[in-house]
Amino acid sequence: MTTTGQCYRSPSFDAVTCRDASESLTFQSKNKWYSSAPNYNKIRRRRGLMRSRMANNEVSRNEIDASEDRLFFTEYTIDDSICPPTDPTVLRNIVKKHIATLPKFLESKPVAKFNADAFDEALDFVTQFGGKRQDGIAGIDSRVKVILDSGCGTGRSSLIIGERYPDCVVIGIDRSLVRLNKNKEYRNKVDRTSNSDGGNENGDSQEVQPISKNILLLRADLVDFWHLCLSSREWQQKVQILKHYLLYPNPYPKSSRLKSRFYAHPSFPLLMLTLMMDGHDTCDRQMIIRSNWKGYLEEFATAVEVWEGSGLTLTDVKGRETTANLKVACGVKSWTVNGPRRLKNETPLTNFEAKYFACGEPTYEQVITYSQNKWKEE
Repeated sequence: MTTTGQCYRSPSFDAVTCRDASESLTFQSKNKWYSSAPNYNKIRRRRGLMRSRMANNEVSRNEIDASEDRLFFTEYTIDDSICPPTDPTVLRNIVKKHIATLPKFLESKPVAKFNADAFDEALDFVTQFGGKRQDGIAGIDSRVKVILDSGCGTGRSSLIIGERYPDCVVIGIDRSLVRLNKNKEYRNKVDRTSNSDGGNENGDSQEVQPISKNILLLRADLVDFWHLCLSSREWQQKVQILKHYLLYPNPYPKSSRLKSRFYAHPSFPLLMLTLMMDGHDTCDRQMIIRSNWKGYLEEFATAVEVWEGSGLTLTDVKGRETTANLKVACGVKSWTVNGPRRLKNETPLTNFEAKYFACGEPTYEQVITYSQNKWKEE
């Protein structure tokens, strides 16, 4: 028997009410039913945390009632009661270590062949797209504007982004071919000989297929793809990465999995460098991150602050020197973090986002901007 319901905060803090809601959506995936019924254990923990904060005068009842983040709890909500915030000092030390040891990390992780093949496909696609343009002129302006959609899942977000930016190449990257094959438009473009479930991650001979003149979905490991972007001179000569999307990355909401999160992973410097490849123009580049865990985005912002303070550049990585000749910002902000802001009345970009919107789960967006013209050398 399946129960559907919605959980919401009542005007009085002491009552958390659950009501039947025929209008709430129930989701089906592989014969398993998922509903928006509340997780009562999570709700009890959140109520206990709020009472504790009120008792310690950390927050007033009026502030809680006025907070949009506390008006609606669902089984998908992640907050301090589910995973406590990371000690800022611990997080900063982790990020500093990963910045200093980036060359060692890259040397210990050789690029897999299938990732190199996927990168070559992307480079060919960009080259063909650039050759078809009529507005390009010789020099810097002839480079193709590229938007990366890392961890694109089924590719729904890549399709929407590609429609919004028809003059850019949108490359959606995911390590799971199974997820990519769930995109109907992607699947119908490929003459597959595998089984009806869309193939598997290792056995499909056709893993890359353009579904639009400016959209490409790839099966590849993100770290290897980012590494190839930074090490390929041809890519840097032909490509200008305009935006980089990270939509609902796996948050790993356990303290023991902290280093699995993007901002605390050894590949974090690579992620930041994807926006810094080109030193010839002053165009602002953006990283757009969305999550239903506000704390994740706040800690991501802390990692960006540490990154900016280090001043690591692409040249440092290529030269295998990360401690001797670092550039510094000289007091001028090169990175700007806006958010996290609560998303409202937005078109859902991903299946996760559609599910969250349907059950009332709060979602947030954070935009990180890199301004090339603000960078100064020692």
